[in-house]
Amino acid sequence: MAQFGQGGKPTIGAAQWVVVVHGPISEDTLGHSRVKTEALWGATDVVEPQPLGIIGAMLRCLEYAQGQHIVPVDARNAGLSKDVRMDTHRFHEFDIPIDLLNMTGGGVETFDAIADAHISNLKKFIGISPDQSILEIGCGIGRDAIPLTKLLSENGKYLGVDIIKPSIDFCNKNIKARYKNFDFIHYDVADQLHNPNGTIKTVDIKLPVSDQSIDRIIAWSVFTHLYENDIRHYLNEFRRVLKSDGLTYVTVFIVDDVILDSARRTNLTPFNLTFEHLLAEGCFINDPAFPLGAIAYTRDALLAMIKDAGLELNRDFLRGAWSGFFSEPEDGQDVIILNTHRHNI
Repeated sequence: MAQFGQGGKPTIGAAQWVVVVHGPISEDTLGHSRVKTEALWGATDVVEPQPLGIIGAMLRCLEYAQGQHIVPVDARNAGLSKDVRMDTHRFHEFDIPIDLLNMTGGGVETFDAIADAHISNLKKFIGISPDQSILEIGCGIGRDAIPLTKLLSENGKYLGVDIIKPSIDFCNKNIKARYKNFDFIHYDVADQLHNPNGTIKTVDIKLPVSDQSIDRIIAWSVFTHLYENDIRHYLNEFRRVLKSDGLTYVTVFIVDDVILDSARRTNLTPFNLTFEHLLAEGCFINDPAFPLGAIAYTRDALLAMIKDAGLELNRDFLRGAWSGFFSEPEDGQDVIILNTHRHNI
């Protein structure tokens, strides 16, 4: 475990945050970490007081080396000992390790609020009923699964899948142990950001549920990190597993000239989402060095993928706040709500 500050010496104050790298430190990893922290926070590795939620959200963009996590630590708890204490965050009846929590996106100070907003939007826009079968892609540490345990009956079912094994292990050991109708599955998918040494591809996944068996599919900040062929694969799987009246709630970045102009002027997120690089027709990336860090698509590109998969919009795209373009945004990112056959809810 290594701590580093200006001049290689940590200068930890009572209200400062320090970047901590767990596991064996290679020169490549340390150099990559320094480049990223300098790009995000300036030329220092010890961050002046900032909300943990913002730092946690920034960490979502980092590439995690195998066995190494880059996490923010409250210096008031860490002290100067070799073994930095990793706190947990109490969420409902669960104590969630902060390092895993940060991989889900956001941080301690925003975790509960984001969970509340997620559940509120799910209820509002696609409806959640006690006996539904729910599938979540990218379930993380269970930010949605945990509150859903209060909404689903014993007849309801939840399945969460993710490529971060420690998160799935936590969910199975803790959430599934208490709620037998909740299951969690790990897929060892190779991913530039979260699982660079994975052994399979997204297109190798067949979701482990029967045809036409799922009422609701949730995917927060998943398609925002996927190439078109992987999105097409998931959409085809969604078409296979959704019931005839099933719905999806999937977040995306949707761009056009005016939205891009607004995003570049307002720069509301910690990620500098300017999408200046055209990867393919209708597809823009933020950083050529780390293209999966953030990927945006035009409306027409997404509609073509949706149509080819045999799905359709249940309603128009929900407006995201990320670009600063919409005066009344409905979610942080843009959202596609899909169904297999047109109906109204």
